[in-house]
Amino acid sequence: MVNRFVGVDIGLSRLATVEREASQTAMALSNNIYERSNYYKQQWLLAGQPTRLEIDQKFINYSARGWITPFNQQSQVDCQYWFELLYPEQRVLEAMPLRIQNKSIADDFECHVFYPHNQRLDIQLMDDQFKVSVGFTAE
Repeated sequence: MVNRFVGVDIGLSRLATVEREASQTAMALSNNIYERSNYYKQQWLLAGQPTRLEIDQKFINYSARGWITPFNQQSQVDCQYWFELLYPEQRVLEAMPLRIQNKSIADDFECHVFYPHNQRLDIQLMDDQFKVSVGFTAE
């Protein structure tokens, strides 16, 4: 009976370690995306706040407050394009995204990036407020 409890303790300890690593990865990912978005915002400010700017041979479209929007080179909402601008390496825990889903409505932009093990990254620009969140999904 003691062995069973030891196994449970080891299992719980391992689960806590995995959760801690996932949480640290989520924080690092969010920080990287925010840093990148702030880089683009700084370029926008330095250029005099244009609605569109060319950076690294890509045209970047901006909101009124200087957040980059998910409009691609053809001026279409493109979550893949937005994600690549904000997080070029795309890998999370050595995994590439399984799929990217566009949930945008009009000028409220929302993109979900799905990774293995039910991990999900959400990027939003709603009411000109930029937000990044990382979590788990039941899918």
